Amino acid sequence: ESLYLVWGPELMFFFNDAYRPILGPRLAGALGQSITTLWADAWEQVRPMVEQAFAGQCSRFENQPISMARYGVPEQTWWTFSFSPLYDEREETVMGVLCHTVETTHSVQLAQQLKSRDERYRELFSKIDIGFCVVDVSFVDDRLSEFHFVEINPAFEGMTHLKQMIGQSMRDVLQGRPQPWFDAYARVAL
Repeated sequence: ESLYLVWGPELMFFFNDAYRPILGPRLAGALGQSITTLWADAWEQVRPMVEQAFAGQCSRFENQPISMARYGVPEQTWWTFSFSPLYDEREETVMGVLCHTVETTHSVQLAQQLKSRDERYRELFSKIDIGFCVVDVSFVDDRLSEFHFVEINPAFEGMTHLKQMIGQSMRDVLQGRPQPWFDAYARVAL
């Protein structure tokens, strides 16, 4: 668990061993330095959160974007972290703030890439002139049991004249068909 502590009015920065890799080239001389100097490039982004904790309020943020230049080059990073106030022995005055932090840059970027690919797929799928559908197939005793429509494109909807099929089973959509029709369709589809 990556932890750091901001202590006192000087906002001195302390951290555990798990936090060391996050500092990169800033590691040398980081211990006990003011967070405003150590993380000058990111300070204005986290300042309101630290001030809120010094005011006695806990907070948690997921996949929060933070721009920084850890390695001398500006980069967009994402973090999930929480701030907790640390009180004096009488629990009257906040003396410091404890932050538990996890970098989520890789997972956020991956999710963005997947979303972009999904959007491109959906655009392509909707523009194809030939009717297409995506079905989920279920089996019982190694025999095809049912198809459920997962996606249909506009051409498929126009070709079949069936609306609102997504989530429905083929039996629900095509009621009244004899069992041999479903069996034949299953063989063709498989």
